Amino acid sequence: EMFLNFQPIISVQNGDIHGFEVLIRWESEELGFVPPFTFVQVAEETGAIVEIGTWIFETACRYLKKMNEYNKDIIMSINVSAVQLKKSDFLDKVARTIDVFGINPANIQVELTETCLVDFMDGNDKVIQKIADMGIAIALDDFGTGYSSLNYLTKLPIDALKIDRSFVIDMIENHKSRWIVENIIQLSHKLGIEVVVEGVELEEQVDYLKSILCDIVQGY
Repeated sequence: EMFLNFQPIISVQNGDIHGFEVLIRWESEELGFVPPFTFVQVAEETGAIVEIGTWIFETACRYLKKMNEYNKDIIMSINVSAVQLKKSDFLDKVARTIDVFGINPANIQVELTETCLVDFMDGNDKVIQKIADMGIAIALDDFGTGYSSLNYLTKLPIDALKIDRSFVIDMIENHKSRWIVENIIQLSHKLGIEVVVEGVELEEQVDYLKSILCDIVQGY
C-alpha cells in the first residue's frame, strides 16, 4: 500500500530541476491516507523503518537509474533514519543497491535530521563519514528546528544544508526571518556547503532567494 512521490528540487539561479526528494506515502485500504509523520514515527519505534527504508532506497535507486538516462546530473535525495544508520549491515545494503542498479554514488544524497545527528557526535560511530567516503552527499535536513548546533557543520561531512520552511512562511514580511535565512546562506557558502530552502511556494520568495544567492529551493 506504500508508494513514493518525488518532489522537485529546483536550482534558483537557472530554474533547472536539480533533483528530487523521495517522499513515502501510505494509502491504507483500512485506514485511508495515513500521514507520514504518523506512521514513520511508529515505524521507527517498532523497528519496521529498517525494512521500509531498505525498500525506499532500492526503489528510489531504480527510478534514479531511469532518470539518469535522460539527465546524468539529476540527484535523488533520500531520507534515512537513525534507526537505519545504527544497523551493522546498513552500509553493505547501500553499497549492494548501488552496485545492482549501476548508480553513480554522486547522484545520491542522504538526508539526515539534526535530531538524528545527535547520536553520532561522540566520535564513536564513523558511519556518516563512511557514507561520505562512498561518494554519497549528505544533507542536514530541517535546519533551525532541532538543536541547530553549528558543530555539525564543522565536525561532520555535510554537503548541503536544508533551511526549514518555518523561516520561509513569513520571510517576505518578517525582517528577522529574512536576516536568519540570508546569514545561514552566507555562512554555509563560506564553509563550502550548498543551501536548500524548503517550503518555497511564492514567486516573490524565489526572487528574494535568488537575490541573496541561494542555491536550491523546493516546495512544501
